[in-house]
Amino acid sequence: MGVMILVILIVRLRSRGRAYLLVLTLFCLYVMAVIDVVFFPIPLPGNWPENLTWRETMQALSQVNLIPFNYGSLFLYPDSLFTALRDVAANIVLTIPFGWGISYLTKLQGKRIIWLALATGLFLEGTQLMMKLILGVFIHAVDISDVIWNGLGVVMGFGLYHAGCKLFKKAKPGV
Repeated sequence: MGVMILVILIVRLRSRGRAYLLVLTLFCLYVMAVIDVVFFPIPLPGNWPENLTWRETMQALSQVNLIPFNYGSLFLYPDSLFTALRDVAANIVLTIPFGWGISYLTKLQGKRIIWLALATGLFLEGTQLMMKLILGVFIHAVDISDVIWNGLGVVMGFGLYHAGCKLFKKAKPGV
């Protein structure tokens, strides 16, 4: 929270304008909400750090899915299919505001958004993996498909921002 206030004060002193300051504030609140949703709560097992054995670490690593779009036998169980589709939608929707906000706050080139999208997904899933290995808690599922869906959300947010800019630029009278 302190970092967010510091960033907002610095931007305010640079006089970027009220719209920029508003979007920056909303973007910082969004990032804090994502951190809250993705990483918290962090329950520590009662026997931590004794639970961090080699066997537990191997168990944690065996639960990591490195095969993209590997959803197992989803089509056999309708509830599982619904859960998987909800998970896909949640991962995409989670990062659309990031792609939109970062496009507004910084002028990114089209090629760089792909790298940023990949980095965003890798950061979210990689941090969950580190938490799993360091703390020995198995709350979050680490899945390479989530990296892809998060990246797609960032790219979609980037595209929505630029489509909106073109749409509103054409809608202005006399342009």
